[in-house]
Amino acid sequence: MNRALKRGLWVVPALAGIVASVLGARALKQAMTTCQSLYRVDNAGSQIESELEFETQESRRAFLYAIATSDPNEQLPYIDQARAASKRVGNLASRIRLLGTPEIGEWVDGFDLSWKEYCAARDEIVADILEGNIAAAVDAEHMRGQPAFLAALRSLHSLKSVLESHARVDSLQVDSTLKRCAAGLIALDRKSTRLNSSHLG
Repeated sequence: MNRALKRGLWVVPALAGIVASVLGARALKQAMTTCQSLYRVDNAGSQIESELEFETQESRRAFLYAIATSDPNEQLPYIDQARAASKRVGNLASRIRLLGTPEIGEWVDGFDLSWKEYCAARDEIVADILEGNIAAAVDAEHMRGQPAFLAALRSLHSLKSVLESHARVDSLQVDSTLKRCAAGLIALDRKSTRLNSSHLG
């Protein structure tokens, strides 16, 4: 076997190794990026979703207390609490939008709309409360407030499905990328082994 052929037999596995390293690095980078997205949406998104649900319930609870009491000195603090919680709801929805997926962006748009409709109904009822028209406020709550809140709550619960769906897609993508990377490295190892065996033979 001449010297040029021997060199060729060593160069081929070396080049193959370089190519495999580059492709493997790209695959691992893609997997890491997807893992980051999975962590951000699944873990961070779930935590924000829990906080968001808590604040919607806090806003609702304070508002219902305002309706239930006839003492103006107690009504105003409850109304303030309801509005403060509503502001936190808006901030949390904005944080969810920053997770950056189209599905979540569409969800935030829908939730914002339903929550604004509830807040508009609530503010009309608050006007009745502040005027001392508690009976009118209670009627308006049953007619408009409760249905609007339940619509917002249904929208909120759909976020869990959006987050779970995104997590499933990202998990499958990570798994597929890592399998491709492993298969490429196994194929390279076998090819190198065959070339080395051929050279030694």
